[in-house]
Amino acid sequence: MKINREDIKDKQYSLKEYLAGYIYGDGNLYYDRKKREYLIRAYDRVRGQLEIIADIIEYLYRVRVSIGKRKDGDSWELRIRNKRLYIELKNIIDKCRRYPTKDFIAGFYDAGGYLYIRKSKFEAGITITDLQILIKIRHELDKHNIKSHIHKRVFKNPQRTVYYLRIYGRRNVSSFLKYIKPKHPKYNLNSLPRAR
Repeated sequence: MKINREDIKDKQYSLKEYLAGYIYGDGNLYYDRKKREYLIRAYDRVRGQLEIIADIIEYLYRVRVSIGKRKDGDSWELRIRNKRLYIELKNIIDKCRRYPTKDFIAGFYDAGGYLYIRKSKFEAGITITDLQILIKIRHELDKHNIKSHIHKRVFKNPQRTVYYLRIYGRRNVSSFLKYIKPKHPKYNLNSLPRAR
């Protein structure tokens, strides 16, 4: 799936925030001291989503991106070695963790979000271990009259605490998706039932 370059010409910074949100949600920035390499990685079960990420990166930064199957065989990995991109994304992530923007939230949601629609039940949400970012995202959504709730779940094996930001109801879910405009192929906004 290719990004329309005309659509993104004037949105460079917002796309950088989207990338930062995606990397923070389901990827990582890693400095390999032995090899002195600056690595950026992102993961997804859908190769098409990583191709969208690759198109954005290649357009904005003109750097080489590789996508391959992970060892688990269940998902795909996008990998880049680039110091300038590493530093820029790290700075944007640090800023957006304090003040999440719509585009950062969109990338974050595309990386670690879900959408559940069954008959009369509508739910969208994000799952992560970082409670503080979910609190800030909830405050940002409140400004747009999108109600959300944060829930906590503790797992024993392995020991970890996971937090969920959940959005309930047809109108609320529809407002959320229209606000952030996710890019992931699994979210087809045209097929979303109308809010009543």
